[in-house]
Amino acid sequence: MLKKLIKTMAMGVATLALAIGTMPVSAFADSGRIVTIGADLTDSQKATVLDFFGLSESDLENMQVITVNNQDERAYLEGTVSDAVIGTQTLSCSYIEPTTSGGINVETANLTYVTKNTLYNALQTAGIENCNLVVTAPYKVSGTGALTGIFKAYEANGKTLDDDKKEAATQEMVDTAKLENTYGEGAAQVIGDVKDQVVSSGKDMTDDQIRDIIKTAAKAKGIDLLTWQFTR
Repeated sequence: MLKKLIKTMAMGVATLALAIGTMPVSAFADSGRIVTIGADLTDSQKATVLDFFGLSESDLENMQVITVNNQDERAYLEGTVSDAVIGTQTLSCSYIEPTTSGGINVETANLTYVTKNTLYNALQTAGIENCNLVVTAPYKVSGTGALTGIFKAYEANGKTLDDDKKEAATQEMVDTAKLENTYGEGAAQVIGDVKDQVVSSGKDMTDDQIRDIIKTAAKAKGIDLLTWQFTR
């Protein structure tokens, strides 16, 4: 089981690293602040979300606002994320503040499926290098609407996100969520740490080299790979 797990993770990390290496960086660097709003929010719920973001309705007049509905979610995520997770309403929202340095910083609230680590990993795979991201909803929801909104925002700002790369980012989110929900956030951090090391190396790596990085990253988080039973 250990060999099978490490082989699966090595293949996945290598594919994701290749995807990152072929993408443009600083996806939002030339754009202003962006808010994505779930289409099924009531006026009261929208006000609650904006308050969490530290914004008012008048602030939105000087920002890019993108509305996300359930059809959008299905267009981006169906086939990778289950219908039960996507649901029938879009309520999660995101606030994206572009930066030119500092990496990806994520804050979340009221999300049950999408987490800080899964968002960070998916955004990195989608080609986003630097931004401050806040994601929330008026009450606990999966958070897939916010992820869809981030993809829409990326494309609305003149970036082309290849379907294969979107699928890679979304599949990674699903796989990371499975690991995190079963084995804790350290499992998701391992994936992010491994990918960071592979990408920062700036060179092609063999499966054996990636396996060694996985083992080292897992050990640093106090995770025993022998207890993991996850397969793609």
